[in-house]
Amino acid sequence: MKKYLMTFGLSALLVVSACNGEEAEDDANGEIDDTDEAEVEDEGDDEEEDEEEEDEDEEDLEEDQDVDEEDAEDVDEEDEGHDIQGLSEEVETLEDLDATAETGTVSVAIDSVEIHEADQDDHEGAVVAHVAVENTEDEYAVFYGDNSYITLDGNDEEIDADVLASDAVGGEFTGEGEEDGYVVYYFEETPDEIEDITFHFQGTTDEEGESIGDDTEIEVSVDGDNGDDNADDEDDDADVEDEDVEDEDE
Repeated sequence: MKKYLMTFGLSALLVVSACNGEEAEDDANGEIDDTDEAEVEDEGDDEEEDEEEEDEDEEDLEEDQDVDEEDAEDVDEEDEGHDIQGLSEEVETLEDLDATAETGTVSVAIDSVEIHEADQDDHEGAVVAHVAVENTEDEYAVFYGDNSYITLDGNDEEIDADVLASDAVGGEFTGEGEEDGYVVYYFEETPDEIEDITFHFQGTTDEEGESIGDDTEIEVSVDGDNGDDNADDEDDDADVEDEDVEDEDE
């Protein structure tokens, strides 16, 4: 009997131990599962944070691109105009001019002229001309649009271009090509009294410095018509020829 009771007691202890072991194992597995779930949640949070950071980076990149585009637009707007030191109030602006001349293979055109008051002690005013130069032939030619001077209202005083304030317009052409820029002339006269401006350009030369074109000039009237000077000259020549033919017929 005593032996039976001992056997039963040992069996009960084993059953209890087994149950406790299973509960401990279940608890351990439960803890592992909870840990795994927590790790999964952490990974999900990390992915969300990464996505938010990527979105922020994309927004920053788009903002930087917008700023770059605005800066480029500002640069383009600055390039469209001209910033010349020593100029003050604008007195007169002549635009859409059709004033041209030719020397050798080079064509010279002035499409706008501005007259300013000058913010300088030794000058009262300034003329700013937009000059375009084109070598129309596939030949070597040298012509400097900024190496020029103006005369005002038919006076003989030669007012040279300020090469430091002016753009480099023209130069050596090895073939067909175009150059344009602003040429500045400072003068002592009162700017609002100017009526006529005559631009004088040296003739075109070749690579040896020999002349291949005559000196030429373009006249611009502040209040009058500013058409193609060469066209007017050609019309005058045609009228003279017609008159000569009529005289011969008579």
